[in-house]
Amino acid sequence: MSSKQKLVLYLCYAVSLGYAANKFVTTIGLWFHGVDQWQKLWRPFPDWGQGADLYGALLAAKWNGTRMLWYGMLLLGMTFFVMLYKKYKFLAFLLFQGALVELLNLFWVANANSNGWSTPASNKFMVESALWAGALFLSGLYLFTQPAEGEVMPATAGVTPGTHKLLIRWCTLVALAFSAMKLYFAYYWWLSPYKIWAVGFRMFPDWGTGAALYGALLPAKWIFSSNFCYGVIIALAVYYGHKFNKFQFLGFLLLQGVFIEFFDGFWLANGKFNEGWTQFGHGLPIPGQMSMIGGFSWGPILLSCAVYLIGKEYLEAKQANGN
Repeated sequence: MSSKQKLVLYLCYAVSLGYAANKFVTTIGLWFHGVDQWQKLWRPFPDWGQGADLYGALLAAKWNGTRMLWYGMLLLGMTFFVMLYKKYKFLAFLLFQGALVELLNLFWVANANSNGWSTPASNKFMVESALWAGALFLSGLYLFTQPAEGEVMPATAGVTPGTHKLLIRWCTLVALAFSAMKLYFAYYWWLSPYKIWAVGFRMFPDWGTGAALYGALLPAKWIFSSNFCYGVIIALAVYYGHKFNKFQFLGFLLLQGVFIEFFDGFWLANGKFNEGWTQFGHGLPIPGQMSMIGGFSWGPILLSCAVYLIGKEYLEAKQANGN
């Protein structure tokens, strides 16, 4: 690799690390300064209230923060992983995901402006999102075109023993089910936000119409962006894994899901048992508090699949070498 190629590669790493840091800073704002962060772009509640009412109102901010944090954590870890093992396409796929999320969120805020809803921070956000989307896409495109370097553990010529076949089928089923769930709820966050909002969050006393309604629903649109892009990249990782018999990237994606689901469940559980906030959904096939149970239930399933998929190539290589 020439010095010029190395420089561009290091710039790509810098973009990745910078974007991860940006997600961490935004998460701190959404989790711990929710009212202030909310009012930068979204329509605030007319009366935030206190205690349980305040907690229920800010759950949408906490869920958005959860998705940003664990995407940022995976991006950070993947950057160092790629630095060591040179699997550039892994990082490229994550950067493409981030670029798509930024473009979708940019679209929602721009569309809000065209519908009459804007805040003093709207224009700044749109410029920053456009710059991040461009930097992430270009960095991902460069990394995607780079050949992998270093030793890659063989995958036994595409033939796996019976146990591996069963485990791969199970992990594939889990991954597709999880992807389908993310896309299913993304549909609700986009087209039926009132119904999904009612699952656990405090409803606006008056949603309003026009610009006021759009501003109130922006947090739901952002959750749609994250869920949609995450569900799509999991489905693509399943295809990539079966096509090339390489499932490590899928394992990393499922590991991200462990923490997203845990913290979604945690925020609802904390609201119920410590803050006195409970809400029961309407119009969905599950009661509101089932979201809390579902979040915790996904954790061990996703974790077990992630651990196996991340280590699968190394297990197969040991078997091929007779160890």
